[in-house]
Amino acid sequence: MQEERISRLWGKYIEKTISYGVKPGVARWYVKRVEEYIMAYQDLRLAMHTQHEVESFLHTLGRKSGLKEC
Repeated sequence: MQEERISRLWGKYIEKTISYGVKPGVARWYVKRVEEYIMAYQDLRLAMHTQHEVESFLHTLGRKSGLKEC
């Protein structure tokens, strides 16, 4: 049941992202990054996140040498 809800959530997220003009393959990349972000701050409820967490995550992500442009 939980997996089904999560799958629906990401499906809706991808649909919404595509509706903004993002290519489907790139939308899946977004999902991967959001999942990584959530895991990076799993001890902090999403409602409590601030600009600091997002900037810190993106800074760390930008240091990954194997990261490719979409």
